[in-house]
Amino acid sequence: MREIEAWLANKTVDAWAEWIARDDAIVLVASRDDRVVGVGMATLSGDILLNYVHPDARFAGVSKAILTALEGELRVREVRHCRVETTITAQSLYKKCGFSPDVANALILSKPL
Repeated sequence: MREIEAWLANKTVDAWAEWIARDDAIVLVASRDDRVVGVGMATLSGDILLNYVHPDARFAGVSKAILTALEGELRVREVRHCRVETTITAQSLYKKCGFSPDVANALILSKPL
């Protein structure tokens, strides 16, 4: 429980407002039937910061669609490499999408664009 609380500590309304307003990042929202089902964020230096999917939309391709869209936006901005610090749960998704583990840390994955 403490791990979850620590992970959620910076997920405040104010923090989200700051993230969305960043000039150096892309924020994308996935919706279905007028409901938000996911959100993704990447910096223009290629770091995937967020790829969250509502529990009701898990395993429906939302996370992969967000990731694909973020990669496309980064390519348009001529970013040639991206990376993500992932969880064990999401690691298989990123590997299926072409990401490879960093030598020093198996939960940091990267991919050329």
